[in-house]
Amino acid sequence: MENEPGKLPKNYTRSSDLAWKLTNGLMALFFFTSAVLQVNDPDSVIWIILYLVPGCMCFAVIIFPNIQEFWHFKSLALLQLVISIAGILYTIYHGSKEIVKHKTNIFETEEGREAGGLAIVVAWLIILLRTNSKHIQSMTLSSWIKVVSVAILPVTLTMIWLYTVDISLSPKHCKGILSKISQKN
Repeated sequence: MENEPGKLPKNYTRSSDLAWKLTNGLMALFFFTSAVLQVNDPDSVIWIILYLVPGCMCFAVIIFPNIQEFWHFKSLALLQLVISIAGILYTIYHGSKEIVKHKTNIFETEEGREAGGLAIVVAWLIILLRTNSKHIQSMTLSSWIKVVSVAILPVTLTMIWLYTVDISLSPKHCKGILSKISQKN
């Protein structure tokens, strides 16, 4: 008999479950932090929601390991994926105008950073949609390395960026929160 939604597979192991929970915890932390950083943005409500939804989905996976098998979860992930891809296209379109106008790197523009954040959302949503409790049990070491790398990369890059950013070059609405975060004790 196939594994029913809501029931753990027979070959369920605690180590795989723990690794998956930790990885989702790391991504939840990243998405929640990203949502908080949007507070001063002129269109903050949009960006807070775009980061809170995948953050809450990661948190739900921690609490209910088999939630990914339910159609509600899959539908929400798919909807968020479509919205995020549309957001990437929209921000790249508007960012490309800025690049042509000022001849700058796309990640030096707000639109470029927004597209980068949405790309992280898209990558993680694809992992969430392609992974379930049965799949986690059969993942090889190389698969785990790839998944954990996707989770660690945005957190690491964000930390590097926060400690190396020149706040004076940031948009006006970012300066307040960035100066609070990057203050050294």
